[in-house]
Order: sequence, then C-alpha cells, then structure tokens
Amino acid sequence: MELGAARIEFLPHPHALRRRRAQMLGTRTVDRRGRSLRVTGPEHTLLDGFRHPDRVGGLQELVESAAGFGVLDLALLRKLLETYGEKRLWAAAGWFLERHQQGFFVPPEYLASMAPHRPAAPRYLERGRRGGKLFSRWNLIVPPALASAAEPDEA
Repeated sequence: MELGAARIEFLPHPHALRRRRAQMLGTRTVDRRGRSLRVTGPEHTLLDGFRHPDRVGGLQELVESAAGFGVLDLALLRKLLETYGEKRLWAAAGWFLERHQQGFFVPPEYLASMAPHRPAAPRYLERGRRGGKLFSRWNLIVPPALASAAEPDEA
C-alpha cells in the first residue's frame, strides 16, 4: 500500500508463532485516528528486527532505535525467544541486552540464563556478511560498526 511517499507492507505472522498459535504474543492494540490497530510491542519488534533487518532500516538503525525503547518486558522477551526457538535470535537478544543492561535493568542472572541457548558455533548477526567481532559469550559475530559503537553496560 502506498501512502504518499511511504510504502506500507502488511506481513503475515511469523511461521514459528503461527505454528504454536501464538500470533498475538508480543502485540498490542493502539488507537490511530479512531481505529484500533494491532502492532508489535518493543520485544516483538526487537526480535523481528534481528530476524529481518532489511525491514527495519538495517541492523544499525534497529540497535540505535531499540536502545531508545522506554522499557522491555524481559519475561515476554523470553517467552518470544522460546516460541521462535532460534539460537541466533537468543544470541542477538543476549548481545543487545548485555550492551544495554543498565538501561533496561537486566539482572546478570537473566543474561546468564540466556547464554545456554546461544548457538554451539559462532554465527553472524547479519546473515550473508563476513567480518566483524566475535562476542564469545553469545557465539555471535557482530559487524564492525556495531561492535565498536557501544561497550557493554557495567552492572
């Protein structure tokens, strides 16, 4: 759908959520000009952005924008990660939360509980791209621009 110079694309629910009948997990209803719209919340948006960075302006845009979320519901984020069941997604979320641990009040125990779900071998955060920095805790190779952009928060 075209809306002026912008293009709006309606996407199906992710297969993993449909398969588990969890399509509404991580969504909320907002009012827009008197109409109720179902949108993804910040937790769902973060994970969908890591799954499809091309849909959110790229990884750098995702990470910068997500850092500005007011709050993340860590229990909901965990439920979404369990539903998706993708090790790379666990690693990406863990890496992001570690970088923003203070801002989102992430307990060290929460991060520690995520680590066992990481991939067994290193994976690239950005599929199809080579090079970057390995964050061994997450077995995640992050593009240089993101790797140097922020050091982890101190808890």
